[in-house]
Amino acid sequence: MCIFSATADGKRSNFNPPRSRKSTTNFAVLGEQVEKVQIDLESHPGYDSGTSIATFIAAGIAALVIDFSRQEEGKKIIVDQERLKTVAGMKEIFAEMADGGDDGGYDGLVPQRVLECSKPDVRKRGLAARRAYIAETISRDLDKANKG
Repeated sequence: MCIFSATADGKRSNFNPPRSRKSTTNFAVLGEQVEKVQIDLESHPGYDSGTSIATFIAAGIAALVIDFSRQEEGKKIIVDQERLKTVAGMKEIFAEMADGGDDGGYDGLVPQRVLECSKPDVRKRGLAARRAYIAETISRDLDKANKG
């Protein structure tokens, strides 16, 4: 799965390499001007940019999805837990998060499409109902991956 860099407003970064696979989805996530974390007194705060930074962020998003799937609601609803840990499974989850725009062949990841329930009717529901909706969305996407 290819991960490319995007700016904070979702535009593809100018330093991205050419898309390596035209027949597959090429996801883009924040990778420009990401604030560094100061881990000790010798490290210098600042900002970093690059596709490697975007890849770290995409991996963090994937980890949040997997963590959610292991919680109570996820265990009840997401039947195919193992599939979630595959490239094909996570690719379907990322496709659900993608903005669908065509920015030079890159699909920007918008995690709140899955993780925060961006639909107004869903946001009005209680926490348990929203969490169930998220789990159902993940489960549907994994089912697409099984059929694909």
